[in-house]
Amino acid sequence: MPCRYLLLGLSLLLALNTNAQLDTAGLIAHWTFDSTKADVTGNGHNIVTAYKYQSGTPPSVYVSGANGSNNTALQFYSNTISATYYSNMLALDSNFSITALLRFDTLSPAIILEKRGTISINDQYNAYGLSAGHLGQSFGFIPESDINLVANYYVKTQHLPYYYTPGINTSEWSFVVMTYDNKYFKIYHNGSLKSAIYSPDADFTSGNQGLYIGGTYNVWYIQYYLPFMGAMDDLRLYNRALPDSEIVTYPFEFFDTTVVWNMPASDSVICSGNKFDAKYLTSKNFRSTNTFTIQLSDTNGNFNNPITIGSATSNTSGNINCTIPTSVGSGNYLVRIIATAPVDTSYEFSINYKPSKHINGQLRGYTVTSASYNNAAGRYCEGDSVIFTVDSLKGVGTFPSAFQWQMNSKNILGATAPEYSTDSLQNNDTIACVVSSGHQCWYGAKDTFATVVGVDSVVNPVINISVYPNDSLCLGDTAIFYVTSTLHLASNRFNWRKNSGGSYNTYDDSLIINYYGHSDTIFCMASSNVTCAVKGQHTSNKIVLDVDSTRYDPKANITASPGTIVPKGIDVTFTAQLSDTGGNPSIQWLRNGTIIPGAVATTFKATSGFLSSADQISLRIENTTSRCFTTSSVDTSNILTITINNSISNITDPSALSLYPNPNRGTFTLKGDAGNGINTITIQNVVGQMIHTEQIDVHDNKLNTQIALPATTPPGIYIFKVSSGYNTRTQRFIIED
Repeated sequence: MPCRYLLLGLSLLLALNTNAQLDTAGLIAHWTFDSTKADVTGNGHNIVTAYKYQSGTPPSVYVSGANGSNNTALQFYSNTISATYYSNMLALDSNFSITALLRFDTLSPAIILEKRGTISINDQYNAYGLSAGHLGQSFGFIPESDINLVANYYVKTQHLPYYYTPGINTSEWSFVVMTYDNKYFKIYHNGSLKSAIYSPDADFTSGNQGLYIGGTYNVWYIQYYLPFMGAMDDLRLYNRALPDSEIVTYPFEFFDTTVVWNMPASDSVICSGNKFDAKYLTSKNFRSTNTFTIQLSDTNGNFNNPITIGSATSNTSGNINCTIPTSVGSGNYLVRIIATAPVDTSYEFSINYKPSKHINGQLRGYTVTSASYNNAAGRYCEGDSVIFTVDSLKGVGTFPSAFQWQMNSKNILGATAPEYSTDSLQNNDTIACVVSSGHQCWYGAKDTFATVVGVDSVVNPVINISVYPNDSLCLGDTAIFYVTSTLHLASNRFNWRKNSGGSYNTYDDSLIINYYGHSDTIFCMASSNVTCAVKGQHTSNKIVLDVDSTRYDPKANITASPGTIVPKGIDVTFTAQLSDTGGNPSIQWLRNGTIIPGAVATTFKATSGFLSSADQISLRIENTTSRCFTTSSVDTSNILTITINNSISNITDPSALSLYPNPNRGTFTLKGDAGNGINTITIQNVVGQMIHTEQIDVHDNKLNTQIALPATTPPGIYIFKVSSGYNTRTQRFIIED
């Protein structure tokens, strides 16, 4: 409803002495600040902590209060915020009032008194309190001449109607009151009602936090902020909404004389030909020369060219008989009272002038609870609980009225209240209310208000995921999980999960991991912003991993028959013994690192003339099918070096060449007869792998040299060969531990 239609029923009683007091009924806490920070109600809400806003903690400074007495107000500095402990009495969520006498030193956004909800990032929106431009849903007033400066940073746009912006003088005391009666938030400044907002859905999370006085706690920046800077006197908290009659009685001895309306709701509708009494109250007597004038606005609420409809010379509360000229047409108008001594103007009172008697209104429906998220504006989701009401009625007033709700042109049994609720709406249902009234301005028998509703079916979002390469993995493999399709899910933020708890730090539509275990379950979750999607987080299909924790490297050992030293003209057959190669390995024989065409079996026969002396034969294995075997593309077998003897002569006597000591530990001496010139010494293990070779220039057919093998040479049986041209001498020896 427009705010001006709610500024009704203000009753202002006079308080012309210094003993005027607010009623103590429902008083939860009262801080008089008479040289103390104690709660004088005895409820124990004493100020227990002065929080640091900046470094240092200044002492409590008491100053003269609103009545001029010493040490009756507390001075707040920019770096202190007071707080009280929590008690169950502070859990207010339907009715409360906060009153305070304030004198600002700095007109900046500030907190006067606030009760916070459970501490969380979002608790700015779950609080009750009196503030001056607080960020969030803490209702109050803003002592700024330019509200936009505050609104741009401290006040969310949707909350601006809950604030009143008075002109504040930092050298004067102000009496500020905020009340909430479970329907209306009202702001009073110096005893006058300045703002009244219909808000039946306000919800405050009580939590277990105490009160903050002179500031609040910012959980985002982990500090106390929005400090009040000035003096505070007589701060009170009630668990009820104070009526207008109490608020205007206290403490007007501190303020200038003012005039306010005292019009009941029934006086807001004026019928054709009727005069009406303008009822008003004064906070103090005006001067004897004072004149009150009643002015009427135009239908836009402007007083650019006001019409005087009544006046009286008076200095006290009373009534003024008013007449609206016959030339004025029907419509909504504002009226105000102008005083001359001293000069004062009341707030505006709204009237509905009706030369022709009729009713105006509109049918409005709003969702109370929804079966799903994100139902579109103007539409509902199947199963929603919806309340319909006939809003902004003109001419019904407080007189007896009748309501009959209908669905699809049929009366709904028992639905005769001003509101009708249902959770059984279907698409294109017609909701109607037939209204009649006994009000004096009623015209005609009945008025019907109807609307056709749009209802959407509730949908259940579906998320499908897959994994690449598949759900059978070897330990350490990289697995890519990705969203393959969604239904009724317009969201690009996915919460990937493992098993019943663990969450991955990614919100994309894919997840890449290589750390997991056997039977791990991977899935993702997301909420939907699709119209009428089912509430909550929606879970995808779940992928259970089959993980083999063992990896195998393919191995091969090759041997030659009849051996690696063969006479010229002899065929040599090579045989491979394979292990850890999976079910179907790929085999390729190599000569000197080059592929031997067609040699792809576990045996390979080199016919006479194919091999040359010093050829090296090896095998390459590649696993092609079995899982969890290393795929190899390098030579993975041992290497055999082939020696072709064209002839054997000269050195025939084994005793002509000796090796000692034998056994040894890898260091020994070769001594004996040898051919002159370059002799090649090679040492192989029993499987034909060469572990040492060197060349020695021999003179006088005598060989005498010391051999030192690496310390890492394992113990076992070895064969040394001494070759000179086509002559070769071999002998076995043993390396011990």
